[in-house]
Amino acid sequence: MLLILGVSPEGAAVSLGKPLTASPLLSVRDLRVRFCQGESEVTAVAGVSFDIHRGECFALVGESGSGKSVSALSVMRLLQRQGTRLEGDVLLDGVDLFSLPEQAMETFRGGRIGMVFQDPMTSLNPVLSIGYQLGEVITRHQGLQGEPQRLEAIAWLDQVGLPDPREQLKAFPHQLSGGMRQRVMIAMALAGLPDLLIADEPTTALDVTLQAQILELLLRLQRERGMALWLITHDFGTVFDLADRIAVMHQGVLVETAGRTFFDGPIHPYSQALLKAMPRLDACFERPFSGSIASKENREALLSVRDVTVRYEAQRGLFSRQKPRPPAVDGVSFEMEPGETLALVGASGCGKTSLGKALLGLVPMVSGEVLLAGYPLSGEGGRTRCEDRGMLQMVFQDPFASMNPRMVVADILEEGLWALRPSMDPSERSDRVQSLLTAVGLEASALGRYPHEFSGGQRQRLCIARALAVEPKILICDEPTSALDVSVQAQVIDLLKSLQQRFGHSYLFITHDLGVVSALADRVAVMHDGRLVEMGPVREVLFHPQSPHTRRLLDALPVLRRGRLSP
Repeated sequence: MLLILGVSPEGAAVSLGKPLTASPLLSVRDLRVRFCQGESEVTAVAGVSFDIHRGECFALVGESGSGKSVSALSVMRLLQRQGTRLEGDVLLDGVDLFSLPEQAMETFRGGRIGMVFQDPMTSLNPVLSIGYQLGEVITRHQGLQGEPQRLEAIAWLDQVGLPDPREQLKAFPHQLSGGMRQRVMIAMALAGLPDLLIADEPTTALDVTLQAQILELLLRLQRERGMALWLITHDFGTVFDLADRIAVMHQGVLVETAGRTFFDGPIHPYSQALLKAMPRLDACFERPFSGSIASKENREALLSVRDVTVRYEAQRGLFSRQKPRPPAVDGVSFEMEPGETLALVGASGCGKTSLGKALLGLVPMVSGEVLLAGYPLSGEGGRTRCEDRGMLQMVFQDPFASMNPRMVVADILEEGLWALRPSMDPSERSDRVQSLLTAVGLEASALGRYPHEFSGGQRQRLCIARALAVEPKILICDEPTSALDVSVQAQVIDLLKSLQQRFGHSYLFITHDLGVVSALADRVAVMHDGRLVEMGPVREVLFHPQSPHTRRLLDALPVLRRGRLSP
């Protein structure tokens, strides 16, 4: 990777005192994107221009809905044609991509230009195995077939850190965790050996250890192949570790472009606000110390989890047998008090999400018991009783897959109220929905739109609003801020805090973002291979870790997000 030290007076990027290249690999000039529906027209990108050179990382940052992903999809010509107006020039090695016929453009997609999409679940074919989908890319762009193709696929899955890559070739997307699906998407994008990789939030669903591994892989490929990287993200920690040049986008316009000097002090007020909103590991010192649950007397646990075990059975073919899989959750026990926030952290695939779903009865428990206010949570067959559902709600990891694509937002938010609050009249439901949209930072015009019309961060806010609709006592949050930019993350954290203070909610916060944990949680539980390996108050665990697995997570945290190293 080439380290940008500054920008010349003429605007050419300078690396170690010399120009990157005489001509850029990708040149975007006055890109404009408009979406038309009837007589109305919305401008998503309003005249954006930039260059990306070989061997450099260009980071495009900004809030959700600012036009970052639309810019990348425009370059790839992946926006739907009907109702979309594209203007400007996009040149790759001098080739005008906007003037190419579709058949010629198909040779560029996945080959010369690879892309890691923001939502891995909707980008993967649900009826095809991982091996088939990855092999298709390898055959198309490397010409390998048969056993060489299979070995190449295994090698790429291994490079992106997917455990047991030979077995994962047989798996389907729904059988993988969110982080594992993201790694598959990265492997597919890299398997075409692109000259330019567009990475749209490539590490959003990954824990910090895997983030570090993926970033190291991208840096190595840049050095070996001179690959250019267009990084689209809201994580300034990743930008600090990886980017040579940074461009900040706001409402479809680039408001600031700079080299590494950006982190010494951004010029534009919007850039300053984004950098200030980034969650840091020392955020816990800015709020009162909650102490340990063991020091609180005469407090009855709201939720008691006792020796819960979850196991997914391996699929067996007609003529083959597979070894039984280890338990996804292996004898986990803990308690939560009213008004407490317990953060559950750990590497992707460690069992965090499986535990959250088991508490809701969405996956069966092999053994164990869950008590809610002293009463068993699950009835016969492991199904959660209807009267308990209003007390326990969940924000799922994948916002798009957890919403009905055929329902408008108003119906999505009212669905829980219809089912669990049937006594509410229409005006009460309407007022409740309006207040929820305002609380999560969306406008009333969103009520008549469908999930696909929102950005990834906006969809996540809708899921949070839906979970809060029935005023639960316990909210299980599975990566609720992973798809949000830093400013909206701060808003959501403040929202959850205010709701907790007002109504006494408890939160089981499943995340890999230790900065968010520090800002929100009272206690932290660290999970590894299905077991809890450490639990305690947030300050003790983050700054005096006892488990090597906890120390590994902390060591992998981006430098910019570490803050103070000791209390």
